[in-house]
Amino acid sequence: NKLLNLIKMKVGESLMFAKIKKRLKKSFPLLLTLVVCFFVWDFFACLIDKPILPRPIIVLRHFKVLWKSGAMLPHIFSSIYRLIISVMIALLVSLPVGLVCGRKQKVDKYFSPFLYLGYSLPKVLFLPIILIFLGLGDSSKICLLSTALFFHFSLLIRDAAKSIPNNQTQLMKSLQATPWQTFHHLLWPACLPTIVSALRTSLGMSLALLFIAETFAARSGLGYYIMNAMETRNYDTMYAAMITLGIIGMIGYLLLDLLENWACSWKITQHVDS
Repeated sequence: NKLLNLIKMKVGESLMFAKIKKRLKKSFPLLLTLVVCFFVWDFFACLIDKPILPRPIIVLRHFKVLWKSGAMLPHIFSSIYRLIISVMIALLVSLPVGLVCGRKQKVDKYFSPFLYLGYSLPKVLFLPIILIFLGLGDSSKICLLSTALFFHFSLLIRDAAKSIPNNQTQLMKSLQATPWQTFHHLLWPACLPTIVSALRTSLGMSLALLFIAETFAARSGLGYYIMNAMETRNYDTMYAAMITLGIIGMIGYLLLDLLENWACSWKITQHVDS
């Protein structure tokens, strides 16, 4: 019994070390990136030697103070709320538009020029118009983000729907599938990887637009918080808020990777097999 328990203990330890080694191997590129950024920032901060660019260790200490005091939390929640609501609205509107344009040539012929025009225009151009109609509250910021994401999502979903072979849709018709069954078993699985990729590619643009929108007569959000700290020459707070915005973006990318691994596991399996 003692020998058996000793063997079990050794096997358990080896499995634990194997898991730790695997996690370290996965997180090594991220850790390396953070270390390189830290030392590059520290080098330029020492080179410039001015309050406008404090050393990263000072900013990290201030970040800890802000986090403990909860001074940034309302602004973080405001920004995340606006971002999530905007993405949900854009997806709900762009999904049917993209699917219909992708599967109906006549609709695509007349509607695609509108999508091309909206996608090619700088999204900041919409901000003055939206502010005039919706005012300075959350609705104007959400509307700006949703509008920008709508054109991006619609075009990518349309292209994904177009790429579905016609023989697959004909097969669904021969099986007398209802429109919902066709969507559930064919269109949605075929477009899902593209939707996840669209979310990933639009995250940086969404954060940039959110920052710009929150600098216009706002009283909450990380964009407002950063600009307010800059105007008051509170550079430690400014850089701490910028780091927070970067952390939100990084967490967003990691969550999208997890979503892709869960929702598109068949795609991951095909990639590994090939």
